Amino acid sequence: MAGIDKIYCPDYPSLLEWIDWASKNKFKYPNGVEFQFIHEFELTEDSFKDGEIPILNTSGSDDYYLIKYCTVGFVQKRMREVYSTKYIQSILDGTSSFDNPRPRGNKIKVLYYTPFRRDKRLNELSAILPDGTRVWYNSFDNYWTPENELGESDCIIGWKRINSFKSLIRQVRKWNLPKGTILACNTYGCNRYVYENYLYAKPSELNSENNVAVILVK
Repeated sequence: MAGIDKIYCPDYPSLLEWIDWASKNKFKYPNGVEFQFIHEFELTEDSFKDGEIPILNTSGSDDYYLIKYCTVGFVQKRMREVYSTKYIQSILDGTSSFDNPRPRGNKIKVLYYTPFRRDKRLNELSAILPDGTRVWYNSFDNYWTPENELGESDCIIGWKRINSFKSLIRQVRKWNLPKGTILACNTYGCNRYVYENYLYAKPSELNSENNVAVILVK
């Protein structure tokens, strides 16, 4: 589910209430990555002379933690303006889609790969689940998260310099991707057929002049 575009703070006392709460609370995604909401602002009482000010731009994952744990009134008010009562209740009682993450795995089955060559170009990495769900990449913390699961991601493609097939395998095991994930690796500039349609690609249609690998996570 998409997140709220912006959360507006009505006045300076409310901002201080938010800062107090956000500075004292840290959270952890299911993959173990810790995060904390922004709680430092260059704002004063005069900043609110023309009315409310946007202080947060949140994702669906952010909103999950805000709905479940935040005690600040204007934040909860905004959540209830945007989300249905049924959805909010599902988060509070632990039955939302976020509360049922897919099982992870680090066993792999290699579906196809070409001999890897050392290359100065970056490799494109793309991951998808059998039902067509995209698995998104976080370039800052180096992890993957499927749609509708808790985590912050910024791109559907990961970019990494991988100089050997063994190093790619080590990365895949480290990522602990959901079982059933199919991950494709291309050298940047490679025939994109393997990237867009790797489930159906034939070896003869893959460009062996580049690093290419297709891996199933079990």
